[in-house]
Amino acid sequence: MSHRNLLRRTFLGAGVITAAMNMSAPGFAATPPGCFFGVWMINEQLTQRIRPQRGLMMFLAPWGDNGWVRVGGINGIDDPGIQRTEYHFVTWDDKVYPVFGSDPRHTRYKKIDDFTLESSSIRENRPERAGNSSITEFSEDCTRINWISTILDDRNDDPNKKDIRVYDKVEPYAAATSDIYFGAWKLNRQASTLMRSPMDEETVVFVPWGDNGWAHITISGSYQPEDFKGGLKPTRAERRPERNMYWATWDGTPAFNSGYDPAQVTVRKIGDYRFVTEFIRIHQPWQQGETGTIVFSNDGKRVTETRSGIGVDGIEFHNDIRVYDKIVPAEWPGEIRAPQ
Repeated sequence: MSHRNLLRRTFLGAGVITAAMNMSAPGFAATPPGCFFGVWMINEQLTQRIRPQRGLMMFLAPWGDNGWVRVGGINGIDDPGIQRTEYHFVTWDDKVYPVFGSDPRHTRYKKIDDFTLESSSIRENRPERAGNSSITEFSEDCTRINWISTILDDRNDDPNKKDIRVYDKVEPYAAATSDIYFGAWKLNRQASTLMRSPMDEETVVFVPWGDNGWAHITISGSYQPEDFKGGLKPTRAERRPERNMYWATWDGTPAFNSGYDPAQVTVRKIGDYRFVTEFIRIHQPWQQGETGTIVFSNDGKRVTETRSGIGVDGIEFHNDIRVYDKIVPAEWPGEIRAPQ
């Protein structure tokens, strides 16, 4: 029996959600470039929950050559963007990394084979949940994720009960797209000129979407990488970050920006490193929105987003300049810990 099938039997037992697996027989090929990355939506027909309904969407972007940035806890495009949003960036070598956003903790991932990862959550202040773990399996055609979790908490104390989430990819990933755009970026407030809200710590995640677009997710406030680097510990009060997100092609096709500031958005690529954006607030009485640019540095270490227009509060602003530094594995070495 292959290692992969052994993992599947261990977590699920014989005959459980066989239709959801959609995996090939032993002898799988190497992971296709970009297989993991993109926008994923939950498949309700194949999902079997033991915990509340949340996390209907998941976004995965590359992080280095052996890891990802993951944004989760998003309940679809109608989510108002002030609810649960969490994110992390990890390498797949069993090192421990912090989780940011609405549910701060630590996590670790280990790649088992070309399409399978093991992970676990670490909560120093919740030892009763030390056994929480997951298996993430990707189909070999890169269109489906099976996320199978053991979750021990006040709603479940049976380690044999599994929470099973099945996600389908919204749009295929094209490996030809430059990875210079994709990953996580931390707001450099010293280098920025903030003229609109929010003005808190902020992280932007760019996720590949098709071969000519991205998902753009902005997460402000709550527990952020800036706090972690500054030695601050998360508190229970920091549980509701603000979030905006859209996914759009770079040809000016209108898309929807959802979250705390809903709007129609267009993105146009006008150079290898330069994009122009326009936001129109169809839900506000003043109608006017914002125009701006997104410019990546040639070395891929910095992105600058400049906007002018009418803010979500109806106040006009000019030249809001947000400079983001790329979060890279070399500057965020994971912590080596013995298994719990």
